[in-house]
Amino acid sequence: MVPRDFFSLDEIFKDDDQGLLDSQGTNQAPGQIYRLREGFAEINGFVDEHGRAPSDEGGQLERRLARRLAAIRIDRSKAQVLSQDDRHGLLGCVSEHDAVLVDEDFDEVSENVTSLDDILADSGGLLDSEAQELFEERHIQFGAKKNTPDEIAQRTPCRDFDRFEGLFSGAKSEIREGQSETVRFAKGAQIQEGDFFILDGVMCLVDKIGEKNEGVGHSRHNPRIRVVFDNETESNLLLHSFARALYKDPNGRRILMDPDQVFEKMQGLSHHDRRKGVLYILSSMSTNPELAAIHDLYKIGYTEEALERRIAGAHKSSTYLEAPVTVEATYDCYGVNPRAVERLVHAMLSSQKLNVTLTDHEGRRYRPREWFCVDLETAKAVVERIADGTISQYRIDGVSGRLVPKTRRYGKGTNND
Repeated sequence: MVPRDFFSLDEIFKDDDQGLLDSQGTNQAPGQIYRLREGFAEINGFVDEHGRAPSDEGGQLERRLARRLAAIRIDRSKAQVLSQDDRHGLLGCVSEHDAVLVDEDFDEVSENVTSLDDILADSGGLLDSEAQELFEERHIQFGAKKNTPDEIAQRTPCRDFDRFEGLFSGAKSEIREGQSETVRFAKGAQIQEGDFFILDGVMCLVDKIGEKNEGVGHSRHNPRIRVVFDNETESNLLLHSFARALYKDPNGRRILMDPDQVFEKMQGLSHHDRRKGVLYILSSMSTNPELAAIHDLYKIGYTEEALERRIAGAHKSSTYLEAPVTVEATYDCYGVNPRAVERLVHAMLSSQKLNVTLTDHEGRRYRPREWFCVDLETAKAVVERIADGTISQYRIDGVSGRLVPKTRRYGKGTNND
């Protein structure tokens, strides 16, 4: 038989006189299914991290994921197997560009294949075979249930909606009277408890943000949040999933309201008026040369979760500079507005804020938040004054960097604090 050159997958399939490439539907071997789901989990992880599907215009890893996704989209039997794992809706349609990507990937494979080992090493998974099952671990539990589509998007009746009805009525009234306005939700914008949004044409309120990171990956905080909608439904979804939905919705809006007023109104809700938290001061045990050279570096923060649990994975999280931390001090607080605490700390220590750009273990660059270059006594003094409510009577001295009482200075006809 004279070998012939193929220029696309279509030509290969048409030339398959012996039916070697006939689709077997979803009757795939367990090893194949595991490998397929494992590969798709990488794609889901990329979307979780970046908020978009991988592109063939990105780096080498991103291009590989883009071509893998294109191959899965084209092979509908694979797409059917992965339907329960498709939490981002990536497999709904096939484009001409997908076919181009698959053809390009096949061309690259063809140019580099010189042995059976080369075929089995195909990174795109285009030439998977049942023989590969011999090389698979057969008893690995696949943890894909974590973020199934119904967990992300399903809305259920809100049984305590009567507690929120007044908040929604007040928000609508403020918009009508021009006291509040709506703005387009910006990519990367923060979401806090008490924030109002409009999603899919329905006003909604972020009632509760959890402390536990439940998203894929460890270096980004992605807890579950409770969102209550004005149509008497609620949803328990991941923070980043909610942000992506707002950003992708062409009419997604943030409602700009006074956060402190919203907080005060929310105190009548049972789980808010009993809230208890901890203000804490941490020091880092990082060996990163950029950080090790900085003396008196502390993180000041607030949590309503057990602090030990909160910092258990510090070495995996950029929030804690990807290193173990030492608890220097803690202060119990009751009925504290977390956003007010954050604003106070940042305002008081703005000139002492750590100003560096670091790279995490996955190669992503980030700027640390809530880390300050102050001595421990000053950090403790700031937290104590916040906890006892007297922080407004103090300021940071520009020379010493210490917390000092405000003094009244008299000028010509004016009194200034």
